[in-house]
Parts: sequence; C-alpha cells; structure tokens
Amino acid sequence: MRGALIATILLVTTAAEAQQGAWRHQSNLQARSNRPGFGLLSFTGYRQRLFDDDAGLLLRGAYLEAGAVTQLSPASFHPGLYVETVPVAPILLRASVTRLMYFGTFGPISTTPTPHSEWDEDFLHDIQQDGGRPGGGFLAEGLARLRLKLGPVVALWENRLSYVTADVPEGAGWYEPITDLLMAQEERLHTMKTTAGYIVWGSIPGERSLVVGGHWERYTTLESAVRRDIVGLVALWKATDWGGAPVTFIALAGAMADDVYRTGEPYIGAVMRVDVGGPAP
Repeated sequence: MRGALIATILLVTTAAEAQQGAWRHQSNLQARSNRPGFGLLSFTGYRQRLFDDDAGLLLRGAYLEAGAVTQLSPASFHPGLYVETVPVAPILLRASVTRLMYFGTFGPISTTPTPHSEWDEDFLHDIQQDGGRPGGGFLAEGLARLRLKLGPVVALWENRLSYVTADVPEGAGWYEPITDLLMAQEERLHTMKTTAGYIVWGSIPGERSLVVGGHWERYTTLESAVRRDIVGLVALWKATDWGGAPVTFIALAGAMADDVYRTGEPYIGAVMRVDVGGPAP
C-alpha cells in the first residue's frame, strides 16, 4: 500500500513557510479494499528554504528537506531516511532508504518457488497459513513528481523507481503485502501515477478546497514480470485545522483495469493526512 494514494493525489502546490527553516511532520492514515489493508505512513524532517520570497514565482517555494520516514501496519514496521527537494515550484524530487521488517502478526513474508509462480487469492491464503514467517529486507527509492496548475485545473505526473530485496532464498519469489505484488528476491519496481483534477470549491493555495478528478496508476516489476493498472475517480478535501494542524481527506474509487488475477474488480482507497509545522508541497 506504500504510496498508493499519497503520492498520487497530492495536487496542492503551496507556498513555503515564512521562516527560513523549520521542523515538520506528516502522518498519513491509509486504507484500501482490495486486498484489504491499512497502515500509517509518517515523515518527520527539517525543511530549509533555498530562496527568499522575492526570488520569483518558480523559486519562491524551493526547499531542501531531510529526515526519517516510517511505515507501520499490522504486518510490518519499516523505518528509514529520506531527502526531498523542490528545486523549482512544479518539480519535487525524493530519495529514500528503508529497512523492511515483517513481524508476521497478520502478514508475514510468504515465499513461492520462483518469482513466476501462481499467486492467486487461494494460493496466497494457503502459503500465508502454512509457510509465512517473520523476515526483513531493504528498499531504496527515487521519486520525481511534476505538479501543474492552470486556473481551476490541476495535474500531477509521478514516476517512482524502487529497488527491493528480501531475506528469502535466491531464485524464490515472495509476496510483498504493502504493494500487494509478487516479487523476486531482488526486484526492481516502476510505479507511474497520473492525476488530473478540477477545483470545485475553495482555492489552491488556500485553507480549504475540494478537488475532484480522474486517476491512473501503473505498477510494473522487472524480474517477476507483474503489471497492474488501476483507474478511477479521486476526490481531495482540505478541511479545517485540528488544533492548528491542516487535515486533508482523500478518496479513490475505481477498478483494476489490468491485473494478473483481478482485472475488472473494484478498488477503493482512502487517506487522512495531518500536517504539523506546515503543509506538504
């Protein structure tokens, strides 16, 4: 479920805080319907502005940020570090390294003989009952995101490259529960996400807004040769503050347009995001 909605539908481009540098924290409570799952993704870091307010429109919101990232679910705890920058207003870049730790409460590491083995719902149930075990791995990611706004129309295009390893035998496959994909022991994952929306209420930037639009995301693994396409409608509602912290609610309702076993099945996801110390870019 890593980034399934967060990176996809952060459509808001906001001005940076007035101070030159500040600590900030963001928590994202995520849930999905197919396969069911939920988790908490958090970023805590220090953001340093790169230019003053009089630097011009493209450079005014530029910054460099670094800190810790964690992802917690009933199946896992993944701590790591990240570095993020907005060199110019429409572009966001992020690199991160994360230690994967699956402690097996509900979703242990489940292996298959090869990364091309069958992994339908019945098979996943069987191997998780019989062959799952606690384990770990490593994740390194690079992300590039383009954000555009023209009047009431907003758009986002993102590409993410991930290198994933797991503590499983060489040549085996394994089911990764956050992304809900079958992977090789050393896997390369490419994720592409595209969203186009319309501001139907409020303003961006602004304290309150409602955005609705269309969304498409694609997941492609290199070694296990798995591909998934999800398409649907998305809504983003930036609500009133809770104790000074902006709260944003995000919902995605769609279907798996292309999947090995679940083509045509519905997909519903939701996120509640809280920002402390300033809104996310």
